[in-house]
Amino acid sequence: TTPPPPPPPALPTTSEELLVSFLGLEVSGSDAKLALNVLFSVTVIAAVAVVL
Repeated sequence: TTPPPPPPPALPTTSEELLVSFLGLEVSGSDAKLALNVLFSVTVIAAVAVVL
């Protein structure tokens, strides 16, 4: 029998939740959220680049 496919990596969601829980309490406003989203996107891209 073929092994079940591995579950999708939960790092992006987990990292985002950690960032929101860690920084979300201190940042407020659309500008801060936009900066956080950009930072998160760059982090994900960097992580993918490292893996590849």
